[in-house]
Amino acid sequence: MKINNIEGKMLVKKRFTNVIILFLFILILSQSKIISQSLLDTNAKVEEITSGIQQPEGPIWSDSLGLLFSDIKGNIIYK
Repeated sequence: MKINNIEGKMLVKKRFTNVIILFLFILILSQSKIISQSLLDTNAKVEEITSGIQQPEGPIWSDSLGLLFSDIKGNIIYK
């Protein structure tokens, strides 16, 4: 199969575009790791707030009420 000059140029542009997109994707991923590491305290400890929830929903933060989440099946809102 012979590729004419226009098809060849389009193929080169498409490959170049794919390389640029891949480069940007890798760059964004590497930066997101750095950003996420700076958001979390490396000494933070995981704490279980409650257990036995059947169907949780949330959480949501309220300045006046604090951390809220609900148990839909249990019909309970936890604070």
